[in-house]
Amino acid sequence: MKKIILVLISLYVSCTAFAQSADFITELISTEKVTFGQFCYFSAIYQNLVSEDASETDAVNAFFELGYLPAGIDENTFITYEQASRIFAGFWNIKGGLFYRLSGKSGRYAFRQFKADGIIPAKIDPGMIPGGTDILNIYTMGDIRYASAAKKGDAQ
Repeated sequence: MKKIILVLISLYVSCTAFAQSADFITELISTEKVTFGQFCYFSAIYQNLVSEDASETDAVNAFFELGYLPAGIDENTFITYEQASRIFAGFWNIKGGLFYRLSGKSGRYAFRQFKADGIIPAKIDPGMIPGGTDILNIYTMGDIRYASAAKKGDAQ
């Protein structure tokens, strides 16, 4: 059952991000700990911030320029759920709760919002490092919840 769900999620992600190479998606799925470079590359391709032939460094720089990352982030550093949540919340443009807005859209409160909305499982800690399938699951569930809702005018 788990494999079927994983295959369906991978198929959905592959279809929505069709411009990405199958090799990168395959590599991301098999990754046990996702780096900033991998995460930013995947996200930047989805948002058309960089071209498909860009490097992970280019993708990290694109997110730095948007203000999602502090200066000096190494693309080979592992990303945490909290950091990934902040970036996802930024490009889905979620409203979030009161403390999310008051904190200047902090990663901690973005993470808590995603947990409350069922995007991130309750047992996950913000300092944990997600695997490739975890990132794809968050992306898929968040895209369905927030991006689809934004198109209908019902964004959180």
